[in-house]
Amino acid sequence: MLALTLALALASPSGDGGDFEPAKPPPPTPWAVAGARPFVECREAQRQAEVRRHGPSSGARGGTGSQPLLWSRRAGRCPHAPLVLAEAATEEIVLLGPLLRGVEGWGGEDPTKVEEVAQEHGRRLRRALAWLTRAQRESTLRGERPPRENLYWRAYALTGLGELDTARKLVHEAAAKGDIEHWRAVRLAALVEVMAGNLDEAVELSAFALQATEGAGPSNDRAISRYIRAFVLVRAGASEFAMEELRDLRRGAGYRDSREAVESVLPIHERLFLRAIDHTANGEDSNAYRLWHAYLARKEPQDPERVLAKRFLVELAPPGPIVSP
Repeated sequence: MLALTLALALASPSGDGGDFEPAKPPPPTPWAVAGARPFVECREAQRQAEVRRHGPSSGARGGTGSQPLLWSRRAGRCPHAPLVLAEAATEEIVLLGPLLRGVEGWGGEDPTKVEEVAQEHGRRLRRALAWLTRAQRESTLRGERPPRENLYWRAYALTGLGELDTARKLVHEAAAKGDIEHWRAVRLAALVEVMAGNLDEAVELSAFALQATEGAGPSNDRAISRYIRAFVLVRAGASEFAMEELRDLRRGAGYRDSREAVESVLPIHERLFLRAIDHTANGEDSNAYRLWHAYLARKEPQDPERVLAKRFLVELAPPGPIVSP
């Protein structure tokens, strides 16, 4: 009888008109928040990024294999994770290496296509720079040092955007602070100086980088240094030596990956120059002809570089018709 009375009392409406509302659940505890999926996912992404950052140098590493832009997606989900942001920026920059693979086929005939690629190149580099800047800011808020190689990759991206003065300052700072291996900083500095027209300094720096990668083992660091050296020597007037070096590089395995690793740091017009001289050296006249035209159609090359490009182009020009006497 008592049980029935209690049940009826609980089921009956309250005396104030039946506006009963259930109590709100308590807020989640810190432990519950820590177990939430985004927190766990970002913490694991941070851990993986730290392994990559503190493993072998990422200065020439490739992307993420079968999962392109994996770190970009993670950066979108973890916008306050410094190492994730830094990895996303690195991935974005490295994946720009093959950007001009199709240009041999249409570059000379349709310069507007090259301009479309140049616009995409600029957008992606600026996005990478934004991630690197945010990674540094988030590290400061945490009271931590910025991610390893942050300075180096900022200099790398700025070189690709043609902002050479700022890139030079950052690459020198990266070397002074041990943000990257010294020889990698020197190699990047060689490209900055050759594009700035400081040829003597570029020759010296590229020679140091080449010597530093002697016996680099199975990695392509040696081939990358040789491509940079050849690029510098062509600009410095030692074209014959550079052309022989480019021919020799073609005989090695993985030459395309090494060349595209160099391209990943270059502005679009300099990528066209490197590809054009490589095809010229290896007797691929049709591709070289189109690439030199694409290079000269750009507004960025300075007068000395234009004179050099025109000289190579004249040498490639087909002979005129033979007129019988």
